Order: sequence, then C-alpha cells, then structure tokens
Amino acid sequence: MDTKFIKAIQDAGWQIVHVERDSAVMGCSREGCGLKSRIKAGAVVPMAAKKVPALAEIAINGFDDARMFLRQRREDLALSMENVELVAGIAVTYINKFEKDDPSKIPNIETFVDWVAALGYQVVLRPTDLPPYTMRIISETRTELGKRVKRTRYYQAQREARRATALKLPQE
Repeated sequence: MDTKFIKAIQDAGWQIVHVERDSAVMGCSREGCGLKSRIKAGAVVPMAAKKVPALAEIAINGFDDARMFLRQRREDLALSMENVELVAGIAVTYINKFEKDDPSKIPNIETFVDWVAALGYQVVLRPTDLPPYTMRIISETRTELGKRVKRTRYYQAQREARRATALKLPQE
C-alpha cells in the first residue's frame, strides 16, 4: 500500500478505518455519520463532506491544554478546588497539584476522567488524521498482515475465554 494513497484519503477529508494490501476502508469524519467505503489502491479518492465542529468540543493536545481548560471551567462555574475534589471523589489537594502552572502531579486516566466529569464534560476519543509515521508503518507492514490478523484473533479469543470464565457463576 502506497503511503501517498493513504495520505490522499486523509487529505480528502476521510478517516482511515482499515488498510489492506490493495485497498483501504475509509470512513466519514462527521460526527454521527457511519458511512464507510472500501477503495482500491490507486483509485481516485472522492472528497468527503466537510467537518462541522460541535460548539462544545475542544481539542486537547496534551496535559497542559487540559489543565488550563479545566481550571478555566472550574473558575467559570465558581467552584472551589475542594468542591471539584468532593464531586469527583479525588483526594484533597490533588486539584491544586494538577491545576498549578508547573504541576507537581499529573493524574492517571481514571482520576482525569473523574475530574473532567465533575466539571460537566466527558473524554471522547474521536478519529483524526493518522500521523505520517503511522501511515508509513502501515504501508510498510502490509506484507505481514496475514500473520498479524491471525495473532490478533488468537489473543482476542484468549481474552474472550478469560471473560467467559470470569462470568461463570459458581455451581451450588
């Protein structure tokens, strides 16, 4: 698979869903749109519908962006750090350590999600363009696709078996 073709799909406004040796599955990048289409390598890539960002969304590119946004949100709501800690179930003084300009602590993902929820937001993972290096790795590893799919299915089956075993109720 040619990296330029993968990039052309992204440049046309599509999300990369899956890539095989000779084709790719591209998905609509608009929120709520479930459209997906398979396209053969080298085909002309049609333009996707333009993205329309939701008004309440904010892109976070690192902890510093999140920290500043959440601090501003807390201040806009006129909540104290202690109020947020109480609502989120976070240990006392943690918000202070997270919010300061040179944070001495960075929350783990569970604490971060609780902090965000306490301020009326949620963490959402949304597809975006793949970085160029990821596209290159995808392009260069399609010859190993069969082995990778087989290995992935093996590990998925193992996880499902463990879940099924864990869900079994003890016999009386």
